[in-house]
Amino acid sequence: MLADQLSKLHDADDWMLNKKYFRILDQLWGPHTFDRFASGTNNQCSKFCSRFWCPGSAGVDAFSYNWQGENNWVNAPFALLGRVMLHMRACKAVGTVIVPWWPKQQWWHLVRSADGSRWAAAVRDAREINVTRPRDLFLPGPGSANSVIVGAPNWAVYALRVDFSDM
Repeated sequence: MLADQLSKLHDADDWMLNKKYFRILDQLWGPHTFDRFASGTNNQCSKFCSRFWCPGSAGVDAFSYNWQGENNWVNAPFALLGRVMLHMRACKAVGTVIVPWWPKQQWWHLVRSADGSRWAAAVRDAREINVTRPRDLFLPGPGSANSVIVGAPNWAVYALRVDFSDM
């Protein structure tokens, strides 16, 4: 009965950046060694943390681990981006973080300067990854519900190279 119930779960956060865009960023800033927000079906790195236990997962709940010493791939649910940046700072972590251009979000001041004119000090490089608004930028995972993230978002999406190692 439990297995039947679990098989019917839908996860609005079960989506991923298309592997072809991941490969471009991995060539630029990789190799990435740990996918912090993944599942057994959408992980970009062989080591990954998942929301729920699944085969191959190195652990559950990315925030319960120290991220230092890894080249982290962070394509988190956007609602968690504030917590992601604070955790990276606490761990003195390095990695690539996928962010939407959403200046009104509470976490925005963690990625942009106070006046909004430049990236925050820990953001060492940034690349807009959906300049042409490709329809396949984000792909649904098998457990996804109808997520607004899947496909071509109506907002700019950036890959940020974040480095808190010397801060």
